[in-house]
Amino acid sequence: MNWKEIMGIISTGALLLPVLLVFVLRLHRSKCFLALAIYYFLNFSFNLMSENYIYVHPEFKRIFGITNNLLELPLMFTFIAYFSFSAKFAKRLRYAVIAFILFELAIILIFGFNQNAMIIIMAPDLSLLLFFSVWFSLRQIKITIAQGKAIGRALMISSLLFAYGCYALIYVFYYIVKSEEVADIFTMYFIAVTFSSLILSAGLLIENKRIKKLEELKTIRRELNMVYDKSQPVTTVSLDPSVIEKEIWN
Repeated sequence: MNWKEIMGIISTGALLLPVLLVFVLRLHRSKCFLALAIYYFLNFSFNLMSENYIYVHPEFKRIFGITNNLLELPLMFTFIAYFSFSAKFAKRLRYAVIAFILFELAIILIFGFNQNAMIIIMAPDLSLLLFFSVWFSLRQIKITIAQGKAIGRALMISSLLFAYGCYALIYVFYYIVKSEEVADIFTMYFIAVTFSSLILSAGLLIENKRIKKLEELKTIRRELNMVYDKSQPVTTVSLDPSVIEKEIWN
């Protein structure tokens, strides 16, 4: 067993870890985390097929691989919306997803449902995901350093920055430069998948603790409303349910 095969096995297991955490921690109640789990499960499934851990018909594997790449930006933009600094910006990201899906459909109509269409679509796909990963990473890391909180968020978005930085390099070497060192390129991909998945999983665990604390504050707020007359609202700003709701899922 060579290094590529070893990393293939490790990366396949690493891809499943975020999926399990999202459902075990019940984070799938948020569409952002549900989209993340779907994305990682699709990549986990494709890894099983591409590394021949399970046998499927070559045509099915081809269609699944292309579909997986087409769904990447819509799913990951839905997750990245979790890091938005306002509801208005999150709404703009949703519009961007719709616009990109229309772009994908146009490319497929022109070039067909094949690898050429996928390669064309992947260029703006990776560029956009890398751009927003850099932007949100810098912003989130700055907040984490300055305020000493939301470490889980910083880890999650940093994992995407690491992953898409690597994926962009792989795209250049594999599809543009057309390097003959295919085994090395795939090893690089497996390493990127493994480390980004592990960092993301650590971020999910930490973020889940913060979400639980915020949900406890919501429960306290409801209990206080039952005890005190609504004409004399509780003055603790941090217990405002709208603020807490935004903190949990936006």
